[in-house]
Amino acid sequence: RFYMYHSFEKFNRWVMAAACFFLAGKVEETPKLSKDIVRTAKNYLSSDQFKGFGLNPVDEMLLYEKMLLQTIKFDFNVVHPYSFIVKYVKQFKGEKQRRNELLQMAWTYCNESFCTHERER
Repeated sequence: RFYMYHSFEKFNRWVMAAACFFLAGKVEETPKLSKDIVRTAKNYLSSDQFKGFGLNPVDEMLLYEKMLLQTIKFDFNVVHPYSFIVKYVKQFKGEKQRRNELLQMAWTYCNESFCTHERER
């Protein structure tokens, strides 16, 4: 949801990914140390990719976490449409194969709608 409102050019995706892992650990009550996440990022990313973390990687990641929280307005409740799609398709009458095709099309449409990088104007 962050990149629906902010630019990939302005906010490094590798630092944001690390911030998301850090925040997810807190939300799921399995917190990780910030230095461990940065160390793991450094091990997995190329040196060119890790440059985005700057001179103080932990502070940069924490700054991104703060921006992420402000952008999503501390709202961690995400309702995915998949259960509703299944529920509605079950209401249709007709051949099972046709309903499954409809379900697959709707499912694909939802997946693709999550991939958009443009925000609504």
